Amino acid sequence: MDTNTNEFLEIFLEEAAEILKPLQDRLQGWPAEPADPDTLEYLHRLAHTLKTDSGMVGMNSMKLFCRELEFAVKSMRLEKRKAEPADLNRLIEEYRFLEENIRALEQSPVENIDLLEARRQAFAAFWAEAG
Repeated sequence: MDTNTNEFLEIFLEEAAEILKPLQDRLQGWPAEPADPDTLEYLHRLAHTLKTDSGMVGMNSMKLFCRELEFAVKSMRLEKRKAEPADLNRLIEEYRFLEENIRALEQSPVENIDLLEARRQAFAAFWAEAG
């Protein structure tokens, strides 16, 4: 990795850490209030920001994974899809997975392309089937 790439990744990780701070608290309370507009807005903004930022640093698999999350939460925000317990549980799992992957980048700055792609495809299939 060249110096510019390292600097961009460092900025990405700093910004991701900041936006991820409230994630666990938001996810913990979400099942009790699945239509909470503040939580849906936060999760949508988180996915959108990480989608954009990961794309800017060349992590295309993470970008595509975040796009799936963004789409899912957006459909709930716009009330195109009711928040069913299975949907909430799956989204919570996926957001935690995303957070773990970002934390792993702090140790090894290499995107786990195969894992992210497999997880993205599985989530997309779940979301399409459950909807």
